[in-house]
Amino acid sequence: MTSEQASGPGINQVIRIERVSRIWAPSDSFFPNRSEAERMQATYDTYRIRPTD
Repeated sequence: MTSEQASGPGINQVIRIERVSRIWAPSDSFFPNRSEAERMQATYDTYRIRPTD
């Protein structure tokens, strides 16, 4: 990734992203064999939301 210049009143900073890592949910370690679809469905059920099309 490249550096981005923040802009706005009183802001003059450069942010440099050096690496990106996946954020692991705690349930990923409890259910390592779940598919991505199963993980997403569990999230929808937990938060009582529906995906948008």
